[in-house]
Amino acid sequence: MNKKVLNLTFLLIFSAIMLSCSNKSNAQNQTAVTDENKIQVYGVKSGYYKAEIPINESVAETWFDDYGRLQYIEIQTIGDPIKSYKLVRNDEEYYFSDYNKNGIKKQVTYTDYRTWENPKMQDLEKSGIRRMPSQMIFGKACKTYYVSDPQLPSVMCFWKGILMVKILDDGTVMSEVVDLRETAVPSNMFDIPKDINFEEIAAPQLPTDSAMLE
Repeated sequence: MNKKVLNLTFLLIFSAIMLSCSNKSNAQNQTAVTDENKIQVYGVKSGYYKAEIPINESVAETWFDDYGRLQYIEIQTIGDPIKSYKLVRNDEEYYFSDYNKNGIKKQVTYTDYRTWENPKMQDLEKSGIRRMPSQMIFGKACKTYYVSDPQLPSVMCFWKGILMVKILDDGTVMSEVVDLRETAVPSNMFDIPKDINFEEIAAPQLPTDSAMLE
């Protein structure tokens, strides 16, 4: 497969991993969080984090605002000057890259991180998930789960909705946040690029970790 196509395909897969909690269309969860009248994809107003994805020799940088309802992501394979991008705003996701003036967009359904951060124990057991002691990453206590997926059993650590690390049973690191900052982000980072022609598509049927955290 063409390397450029691989980059865009990986961007879609990475998005499913890192933003899995925002891709569920569960109306019950949507109505369950009205206490603050704002769905929070992340429990942080704005910030930046950088994740390394060793299996693809890639680095992903994410800037976000409005509790994750605005996101701008850059993904770059190490040693390759070409970047792929993802933008989340106005209830839509936009995918584009340096090598093409055409992009794709699709509808996104936000899910509040609080709806899955404290799941009931019986729900965890049904899904083959075991809660583990919290792990400290960057001085932050991260909720940690063991997911006994028959294909990819793994340990996942979350901090306020952000997937900080995912490690398979064999020790393979799928993704790991290496830099995290709570900081203001310029609003123009979330502008939709005017020189890209976006085609709307149906949401891809990708496996997500959220399916196991229901």
